[in-house]
Amino acid sequence: MLAGKSRVSSLELSLACQQLGLMLSCGVHILEGLSALSAGRSAAHPAFSEVRAGIEKGLSLSQSLERQGGFPITFVRSIKAAESSGRLVLTLGQLGQRLGKAHQNRTRLHSALIYPACVLLLSSLMLAFLVYVQVPMFLRFYHQEKASLPLLTEVVLRVSRPEVAVLALATLFGMSLHLTALGRTPEGRTRLRRYLYALPLLGRVFRLADLGQMAREISSLIDSGVDILSILRLLGSKASGQTCYDRLALVADSILAGRTLPEALEQHEVYPTLLISLLKAAEEAGKLEKGFSWYADLAEEEVEYSLQTFLALFEPLMLGFLGMVVTVIILALFLPTYQILMG
Repeated sequence: MLAGKSRVSSLELSLACQQLGLMLSCGVHILEGLSALSAGRSAAHPAFSEVRAGIEKGLSLSQSLERQGGFPITFVRSIKAAESSGRLVLTLGQLGQRLGKAHQNRTRLHSALIYPACVLLLSSLMLAFLVYVQVPMFLRFYHQEKASLPLLTEVVLRVSRPEVAVLALATLFGMSLHLTALGRTPEGRTRLRRYLYALPLLGRVFRLADLGQMAREISSLIDSGVDILSILRLLGSKASGQTCYDRLALVADSILAGRTLPEALEQHEVYPTLLISLLKAAEEAGKLEKGFSWYADLAEEEVEYSLQTFLALFEPLMLGFLGMVVTVIILALFLPTYQILMG
């Protein structure tokens, strides 16, 4: 991407592709179509104005998109292949549908994670109130009564000390800085993705979502007329941090060494057996793009099912954990009171 160029979002690009494809199919000239897109109020429209200016200077659509710098490289490559094959209108429609579906999947995944994140935040605030506001009040009372404190109460009181709270906040702040720093480099993004893959319950969801997105992109590029080796090299150079993309350049090397695509994928454990089996069947039928499309559909369905399962398990587990913590705090606070009353 060129310096200073803002990236066009997937939702904006999806809508623009569908609108432009529809206008071209109705006989509207591409310059008029881009003018119509530029007349709107979306944040993406300044980019389309620059694309239109590039075409007016004699560039092709793909060249102008690449020069503008705000469009994904896979999108530009698909447009370039469509121009060569004369399938621009069809490809725009397909790209619009793929980008729209990818945006919906990401939105669904993020929305599903908002609920547990909010529950965790509110629970943490409630526990912090109990430990750092209520516990010190009881402590002052026990000191006035000169009561002997049981071990459980001593432990809770030690946790409620201000320096422990400062240490906890400093640790959380340090972790957030570390994760932010990881997200700024390709190697860091790869490590961050592996952390996500290692999460209980949710790790499989993130892995499947990445694999489904990769399969959908490859299917779309093949359907646009891009050869498989160019696709693997292109996606393998994205530096996305997703391990399923990072291995694609090695897969391309294996194909050049004489292996078939399924055999090359088998060399890397990140690619599941289901994907390889579907590709073997699709390769034999001469419809490789269908194999990737089939797997993308299955992965998206499994992601949705896994999210539903996670949400169904999360609430009772979280409530049970909170119940145990609150019970421990209450016991720690009232055991000395019981001893005072019995004494």
